[in-house]
Amino acid sequence: MSKANDNLQHVPLSSILNAMEEVIWSVRWPDLVPIFITPSVERIYGYSHAEFMANGRLWEDAIHPDDRAVTRQIMTCLIDVGEYSEQYRIITNEGTIKWVRNRGKLIYNTANQPERVDGIVSDITQHQEALLDLQATKELLSHTSRIASIGGWEVDVPTQRLIWSDVTFAIHEVVSGQEPDITTAINFYKPGPSRQAISQAVQRCIEAGTPFDLELEFVTAKGRELWVRVVGQPTITAGRCIKVWGVIQDITARKQAEEGLCVLEAAVESAPVGVVVCDARQPDLPIVYVNPAMSQISGYSHAEILGRNPRFLHANEYDQEGLHALRHALTHGMACHVELRNYRKDGSPYMVELSIAPVYDSTGQLNHYVGIQRDITQQRRLQQQLLMAQKIEAVGRLAAGVAHDYNNALQAILGNTELALSSSGNGPLISYLEEIRTAAQRSATITRQLLGFTRSQVAQPSPTDLNAVAEQLIAMLRRLIREDIKLYWSPGRDIWHVLLDPAQIDQIITNLTLNARDAVGASGTITITTANVVVREASPSGPPPGKFVLLTVQDNGIGMDCATKARIFEPFFTTKPMGQGTGIGMPSVANIVHQNHGFIAVESTPGTGTTVRVYLPRAPHQAPARSAAKPPSKSLAIPTTSLKATVLLCEDDSAVRDLSQRILARLGYSVLTAASPEAALSLAACHPGPIDLLITDVVMPELSGSALLQQMLALRPGLRWLFMSGHAAETLAQEGEIPSGEHFIQKPFTIADLALKVEAIVGKA
Repeated sequence: MSKANDNLQHVPLSSILNAMEEVIWSVRWPDLVPIFITPSVERIYGYSHAEFMANGRLWEDAIHPDDRAVTRQIMTCLIDVGEYSEQYRIITNEGTIKWVRNRGKLIYNTANQPERVDGIVSDITQHQEALLDLQATKELLSHTSRIASIGGWEVDVPTQRLIWSDVTFAIHEVVSGQEPDITTAINFYKPGPSRQAISQAVQRCIEAGTPFDLELEFVTAKGRELWVRVVGQPTITAGRCIKVWGVIQDITARKQAEEGLCVLEAAVESAPVGVVVCDARQPDLPIVYVNPAMSQISGYSHAEILGRNPRFLHANEYDQEGLHALRHALTHGMACHVELRNYRKDGSPYMVELSIAPVYDSTGQLNHYVGIQRDITQQRRLQQQLLMAQKIEAVGRLAAGVAHDYNNALQAILGNTELALSSSGNGPLISYLEEIRTAAQRSATITRQLLGFTRSQVAQPSPTDLNAVAEQLIAMLRRLIREDIKLYWSPGRDIWHVLLDPAQIDQIITNLTLNARDAVGASGTITITTANVVVREASPSGPPPGKFVLLTVQDNGIGMDCATKARIFEPFFTTKPMGQGTGIGMPSVANIVHQNHGFIAVESTPGTGTTVRVYLPRAPHQAPARSAAKPPSKSLAIPTTSLKATVLLCEDDSAVRDLSQRILARLGYSVLTAASPEAALSLAACHPGPIDLLITDVVMPELSGSALLQQMLALRPGLRWLFMSGHAAETLAQEGEIPSGEHFIQKPFTIADLALKVEAIVGKA
């Protein structure tokens, strides 16, 4: 470590600060014409180095209009105290608002006349305040390290006379020409250890001829506290010390520089970013210094990193875009800022933001490169999660947008199929019509599942036969997995019903099966089983007491370690390569299970496969139960009503309107049809007889169904109504399209569903 620190001390602080992307500048006083600006000005301000050198007003022009008063504050501080430190906002060339800290100091020439202002600008929008402290330390060291003065002194032991040189008088801040004594001189040293040390050293030198070389704290006649190095030598004559002479040097600047270097070393050692220094004088740019953060990020120890070229972190991935820019910079001795994919000691990839800067010695020879690496893996992961969330939101918007039209189309298919079934007796087309009806019902379920996944539709839990839903899903799952993977389905007998939306069951089984598919290799197996279980005692890792239907999905894949298993339910967590896994499958499963008061357990170890057990509470009553689709029948009988009622049907979709009119007529109702809310209002006003029921679509171009109802009630007080839509009632109620709890039927509906709804509403009269 000491060798590494020695190497770090040979690196100019300005190079490390350049890598940290601060801007160092100098302007002429008092006209503020630029003298020197570091190239990093472009990264903060967006203007080129040449633009700043050519236009001294860019500094002021870039200040945010609300912060322009800081210019007067800066000038006032420079005139009054010779330095300033201000924080304010700037507007970059790209229009971005940033916060910067600007620090400057008035510099005097040898004639003690102000000749320039030196300063540093830091982007404090994203950088730590600790880095700014390092910059301040660097500025202090760069100025105080130029100051060095040495004074002489002599003590005539027999006479106790003390002689000082002019520089010694200056260090003590005492007027030259005075004759101080030894006691007075010793009292300039700070009370405590320093004064005690100098007293004892002078006494030993006189009595025993012992020379001394001390660094002590010192207080001048004007009260300034300094550090001085005082060296004393005896002059021995005839075995006696007759004179003690020596030098005194103001080493305050050096002490401050050492303290600053210690702060710098401590800051670099404790910095959360990786710092690497490479020796550019050797052929393969070996690493000569690395801070602890770099070891923590990469997983390699100091000993494993020192002496190697940084390329070992790239594994065999040498064609990264950032590496081409990095090689160009190294070839031409340039600074560089790139993003790279590195690999930890355990082989896992991680993304870094790398800034490198060349370090030149006083002769202009390149001797080191300083690199600062920031681990941005989590940042990139969050960006991917945001992108995925945006994609999901886009899918949700698209699904919600087409659901109404899609369900209208399904309504026409399902309704006309049922009408055909009711008219076909037991003819040869019955089986084909049943297939069409089943496909339409399945399509409606898929639509509901998609909308539920994107949260565009509220789930509709009801007593459901899990086996029946899974049975129809298995065929689709066999097509989704590879042919070399065997899928076994083993349903339990007399399985209890569960209180879930069938679409949610589809989502649980599909996500678990696809996860298992990705985990097994060639010739792998996936087994899905169901069973009734009764849990009598609670356990920390199991479900609470009660009756459950247990759904188990088991595979013989690669399995998981404990760390991975602990995170599988985290949103967007995935072990798959970037761009392949969404990280929402298992969280979606867990969310559905927990919303329905279930329990999920995962058993897995590396190399032994994974078993996922989903405990779903038994439904409170056994019947009636929903399944994925109704079983086929030989024919469909349409019931007729004994109620005498007139129905006004308002539907802007002609196919749904004509179908609904035929169904209502077959059910025995008198039907008035309107293709728009305006036509419905006209019919209500002109029809001579009673209108008992309004059936209206909710979402229509001219007027919503809810608004239509309000106007209809003004024309026909006591009118009853039934809303219908391709969207769920809960969704429409949340969006304010219909009042919560109103009479509603969702498309696509069956003839039986419509018959029951209408009879229930009309029959209340």
